[in-house]
Amino acid sequence: VTVIDESPDAEDLFYMQCPGIRERGTQPQNGEDYYEITFHSGINVYSESFYNIIRGIPNTTQVFIALGDERKSLETAMTLRTIFSGIQIDEGKTPSHAQSDIQKPRITAVVYNNQKANLLNQNKLANFKGQYYNIECMASNEELYSYNNIFASDLEEMALAAHLQWGDLESFNNYEYCRRSSMASA
Repeated sequence: VTVIDESPDAEDLFYMQCPGIRERGTQPQNGEDYYEITFHSGINVYSESFYNIIRGIPNTTQVFIALGDERKSLETAMTLRTIFSGIQIDEGKTPSHAQSDIQKPRITAVVYNNQKANLLNQNKLANFKGQYYNIECMASNEELYSYNNIFASDLEEMALAAHLQWGDLESFNNYEYCRRSSMASA
């Protein structure tokens, strides 16, 4: 995971909110999540430093953009799609720009208005040539924390299976931390 943040103390703030991630160590363990996180703090998304960091990350699969301002998040998402298309061209590949194609990497931007996010997802963002950016917009907390997202039965089953690799059914049902941790893993 590569984290790029404008805040000069982003790593410190992250580990304050998620102390358990740092404690996982530097080597994967059987049945446990493994995180290798690189922080780039104090980086402006409109700077050459940002551009150089993005170009230096090999095999990016997923980009999640949450800048606190939906316009800035969408502009950054479009800029990133352009950068990633340039990387594909440099590698001798022709990036796809069809509306139905999902380009690599997958780019998700947080948009705080549910109606706007749904509208953008339905109509798709495109450049002046009509080429689609293939950016997925994720709506606000209202949608993120909906009943279906939190209590998804398929996800519950996967979470339980993950939990049973190291715990028992009683701890899964009785300890919210165990349940939510397994849900996050799933």
